[in-house]
Amino acid sequence: MTKLFELTYPTARFNRYALLTAFIIFLFIGTFQQWLIAIAVYLFKGLLGTTVIHRGLTHKAFKMHKWIEYPLAAISLAGTSASVIGWVAIHREHHRYSDLEKDPHSPLHMPGLHVQFMVHKKLINPLYAADLLKIKFYRYLHQYHWLLTIIPIIVLYFVDPLAPLYAWLVPNFIQSQAGTTVNHLNHSKFGYKNFDTKDQSYNNWITGILCLGEGWHNNHHNDPGNANFGVKWWEFDLGYQFSRLIRKS
Repeated sequence: MTKLFELTYPTARFNRYALLTAFIIFLFIGTFQQWLIAIAVYLFKGLLGTTVIHRGLTHKAFKMHKWIEYPLAAISLAGTSASVIGWVAIHREHHRYSDLEKDPHSPLHMPGLHVQFMVHKKLINPLYAADLLKIKFYRYLHQYHWLLTIIPIIVLYFVDPLAPLYAWLVPNFIQSQAGTTVNHLNHSKFGYKNFDTKDQSYNNWITGILCLGEGWHNNHHNDPGNANFGVKWWEFDLGYQFSRLIRKS
């Protein structure tokens, strides 16, 4: 079991360096049409990550049929993080120790907005993902997640040699950066609070829009089990609207 968890973040860091390199290259060679495709793929994958992984699996805010849950979970994190188990475990630990010294990604204890995005070396504590470890699909997904990065690249290459860049690597970079921005910006007093939580979680309209509802972060930390992060009438939560479409009735 220990070996299983040691597989996670070294590969994730390699993915992140590759994504950063691809993004820098694309800044110089990307066309307008290719940027539109990259943004569209980001919105699709980011929306899946927002609803399926964060709200559905991490916080169990809604339930899905397995034939919906499994493929969407695989697609949502393919090419960005190491596995669903890894993401869920780290995020649950974050909520338990939010903005305390043991918080795995608090800007209060890890200075620099995106520094730890590239150098994070924390191993996963299996206690925080015990429920997913009981499911064979997620154990395999954790161990062979690298296939979900390689296979789409190969397929897209035969469609267009540049497609792996603008339809996969760059969207995944934007998706991973969006999540990192929420983790840090929304815990750095940039915004406002609707609730007097014990941590430094804040709502921010910029991340609320760009990150598909994730930016209503103070609302979320006040009630993690609620799939709807919006409280005020103008705090539109696209992730919640999507969850209503895929949840088990």
